[in-house]
Amino acid sequence: MYETLRICRERKILKPFLDSREKEVVDIMTTLFDQEKVMEIELYNLAQEKLNEGRAAVLRGLLKKFSISDTSEMTGISQEEIKRLTQQS
Repeated sequence: MYETLRICRERKILKPFLDSREKEVVDIMTTLFDQEKVMEIELYNLAQEKLNEGRAAVLRGLLKKFSISDTSEMTGISQEEIKRLTQQS
């Protein structure tokens, strides 16, 4: 962030403004970065949740036709993980 400000000053991009309001600019940049990071984490968590829901649905379908041992062998997912995923939802 400070590197960005340094480059802007060197190139005389908003130099007077940055010189007089550096702390304010840094605070705004930090807030925007934090918000972006939070959104990124929330999207990742949502994607993981949906992925797990999909896995659980597939596993439930397999368990209707196969034993948990066979399902584990076919999918490479441990029996404990299969139990955890299929009992969550």
